[in-house]
Amino acid sequence: MENNFYNTRTLVRWLRWLGLTCLLVAGMLNVSTAQVNTNSGSGLAATYPSLAAAVTALNAATISSPVTITLTASETAPAGGYVITAQGSAANTIIIDGAGFTLTAYCGSQWVH
Repeated sequence: MENNFYNTRTLVRWLRWLGLTCLLVAGMLNVSTAQVNTNSGSGLAATYPSLAAAVTALNAATISSPVTITLTASETAPAGGYVITAQGSAANTIIIDGAGFTLTAYCGSQWVH
């Protein structure tokens, strides 16, 4: 009887550890999704779910102050890449900061990082 109690207790502890580990990994994966941050310049939101969403908002904005878009994870550009139509100036610059992350894009016949 005592042996079964010990085995059950050990199994419960192991399952708790496994569950917490899965939650921790899921949380880390959620954090590393390709979200981007901005400095909120020219009316942009502080965060976007992807670089594509930030570029879309950038293209729709009137550039009236400096804009910085910062990656928070590595990303792969869609086929054809990103098209930025917004135009900055010497005073109102547009900067995309990789922050140490990699933006992979297809260029001609190969992927470049």
